[in-house]
Amino acid sequence: MRTLAILLCLFFSLGFERQVAHAEGMKNIILGATWSPDGEFVSYVASDGIHLMDKNGNNDRLLTPPTGFGGWTADSSGVFIIENKNPAEAALKWWVYPLDGTDPVQFLPQLRSINTLEYSNDGEQVAISAQEHESDPHMIWVANADGSQLKPLAAYQTHDLRWSSDDKSIIFETLLEDAENRQMVEVSIDISGNHEPQMRPSADGIWSIGDNIDFSYATDTSHPPATFYITDILDHQESVFTINQWVDAIDYSETSRSIVYTAYCDPTAVDEAFLHGEWSVTEQEKVETALYLIDTVKSEQMVLIPCGNGSQIAPSLSPDGREILFIWIKDQRWDVYRIITDESQFINLTEE
Repeated sequence: MRTLAILLCLFFSLGFERQVAHAEGMKNIILGATWSPDGEFVSYVASDGIHLMDKNGNNDRLLTPPTGFGGWTADSSGVFIIENKNPAEAALKWWVYPLDGTDPVQFLPQLRSINTLEYSNDGEQVAISAQEHESDPHMIWVANADGSQLKPLAAYQTHDLRWSSDDKSIIFETLLEDAENRQMVEVSIDISGNHEPQMRPSADGIWSIGDNIDFSYATDTSHPPATFYITDILDHQESVFTINQWVDAIDYSETSRSIVYTAYCDPTAVDEAFLHGEWSVTEQEKVETALYLIDTVKSEQMVLIPCGNGSQIAPSLSPDGREILFIWIKDQRWDVYRIITDESQFINLTEE
């Protein structure tokens, strides 16, 4: 659900933080926290802007005022900031802000508008969905991690890309439509260019969270991509764990084969518009959730935070899958927490 997180951050950057600050007396609202690929640093998006700190919560500093957050570079040397420095143009430009404080550099300036990008598992390549010129179709591109040797692969538009486990293919969902039909399909593109893109209809009621790891959900009651009533976790289309819960956010680690998610304690008490994705600070502070961890190898589930302890949002597993970042909302305070799962240790990274 990385795309949803980026879209929320972009929405947040378009003046929404001013409404929050005015309505809530300038308290710091935190939408999400993200690990650096090496697991040593944390970035988070708050009402005053985008912050950086080490994984212990030290050296917290404001990197930029509120703007769009696009994730980390593959080598953990900087973060992507999405901003348009030309108000007359709607195209999205991606800038790398180095951790060492040197001047930001535009990433792939030859592309007019980048919808999303995703690094390969080995960090050596990057897949991009973008336009080259305003009159051109949206394309899927591939390049080296530093942006060199950029080449187009196929004409598609998407806001969410992922790599196959062997880094030989780029996979995404897109909507195909003509005068008679509209259909969501999963497309797999061979980056060597030796094979035509492979397409298969997206399975109704199935949502991918990793390579051959999906969840099934009730289509009549879920609200993709905001909220799902998840029935089962699937590994190679076979059920490995049954959930049967209303899930707000979910993340998967290929390294540890574990899943972290937040579930609504009483969805009947949650505003219907909120379940559809109409997020608000006031509503989020009322919502009560619980935080869960699933080991798919052992088919074991652990309740990390039971109901009755406020609201948890945006859980994120560390690169090694052994730690978790999330936002914990209690008594109208919003803080970034880190959990060391092996030690059942909770660390507040933004405690004043």
